[in-house]
Amino acid sequence: MQSQCYVENVRCAERCVQIVLKSWDRCDGLSGTSYSQHFQPDYLDLVSANRTQCCIDRRLQSATDLDVCDRASIDWQCYRDHFGTLTEAAQYVPMPKLLTLNALTTCSNMLQIDNPALRLMGFSKKASMKARCLIRCVVIRQGLYKDVTGLKLDRFAVQMKKSVDSYQEDVFQCLTFLRDLNLDNCNLAARTILECFDRDSSLYEQFVFSFFAVPPRFRR
Repeated sequence: MQSQCYVENVRCAERCVQIVLKSWDRCDGLSGTSYSQHFQPDYLDLVSANRTQCCIDRRLQSATDLDVCDRASIDWQCYRDHFGTLTEAAQYVPMPKLLTLNALTTCSNMLQIDNPALRLMGFSKKASMKARCLIRCVVIRQGLYKDVTGLKLDRFAVQMKKSVDSYQEDVFQCLTFLRDLNLDNCNLAARTILECFDRDSSLYEQFVFSFFAVPPRFRR
């Protein structure tokens, strides 16, 4: 699909690729966390991210009358020249809200849960068992979680537009603690989200409401 971008629209190909990779949206612009995973920096290069951002900032300050295609081209050139080598390995692509909504609807139907939006928006550590099974179902369908291996933190970070390095040690301790409790699948998945990330209130709120909130027209 990325090669098709260059065939159909050469001038705006870089922006097309960013959209295909779910690394760009109209509200937030480019997600560096998502986009950067498609480039492989040298493991000894500890300042590639800062150098790339400086390149982007410098190019934007010196340019005028840029449209979104020009901006995407600058992003591409700076990541190529300063961040690392373009990788051909498959990477996790963040799930857009529409597909997340589809996963939510499918899971709520499977679990026979009425009005899933109200249940999810009221999530807490005292959530019902059905609500816990619902969150497990959705994160599995998003490709963020497996019962055998638990939360895929690298994918979760990309979905949340963060880097794995941004998580504190207490998050890793929480994940290990819960795995050692021999919980059932629904409780383990739900408690992973509700307990291991609730200390970062903005992250927790974004996860619940951005991933799971259902627009009024979809409510039953």
